[in-house]
Parts: sequence; C-alpha cells; structure tokens
Amino acid sequence: MIPDFNENGELPEGIHEATLEEVQDRFCINFKRKQLFRDFLLLMKEFQKIDCKDIYIDGSFTSNIDFPNDVDVCWGTLENASSEYFKYIKEVAPDLHYEIDYFGKCHIQPAYYNAWTQDIQNIFYIDFFQISKIYKTPKGIIKLISKC
Repeated sequence: MIPDFNENGELPEGIHEATLEEVQDRFCINFKRKQLFRDFLLLMKEFQKIDCKDIYIDGSFTSNIDFPNDVDVCWGTLENASSEYFKYIKEVAPDLHYEIDYFGKCHIQPAYYNAWTQDIQNIFYIDFFQISKIYKTPKGIIKLISKC
C-alpha cells in the first residue's frame, strides 16, 4: 500500500512496495500523469525482456505535484549492474524517447548534485532517490512488486 504524502508533499521515509495497479490508481490523476505512466509502461516492457524485477519509482511523479515533468526510475541489482542487462537498457531505452529518467540501482550519483545537497557525494542512486532534493530530508520511494 502506498502511504499518504507527508507535510512536504512527498512519500514518507522508506521503500514502499506497490503493484503497477496501485501506482496507477494513486498517481494517474490527470492527463499528464496518465501520459507519463503510459511511457513508463513501455519502458517496463523493455525491463521484462531482460527479466529485471527490481524497479523503483521516484521523482515528482511520486509527489503531490499536479503536473510532474517525468518519472524517475531506478532499476537492477548489484548482481546484474555490470552485465549485458545494463548494456541492453542503455542501448534501447534512449531511442524510445520517453519522459523517463532511468538509473542503474548500483550506479553512483556523482558529486554534481552537491549544489542541492552539500553533504552528499558519490552515493548509489537507490540511496540518492531517498533524499528530498528540495528539503534535504529522507523521503520515500516506490518499489514495484508483482501480484503473484
């Protein structure tokens, strides 16, 4: 179940498991969000081709912002990060032209974002996703789960 937003309009701290249906029901509240979700589902088909089951959703799409710019996606495991899986997604997904930002779970977010978060340098994306870029506090993300 996806919890209510906190006082900052973000998910409360933690990794919250949800099905695709729960994500759709909770976040697809207008045309823009439905369009982003459709793009996300197309990218999910690419992940299914490589049997990637670890998918996390973040960004303004998982906040109370009415018209988010995109969906941030973190995917993969430490076991498959350097394999053909990552190569496949990196080669295929850029050609899909979705409004999706996607990052390998174990890849490192460079210190580039220090302008936002002065105390963070070179952390895994999975951890970076769990920090509010606006408030610089812990926040929640969604981990997709299957209904099976």
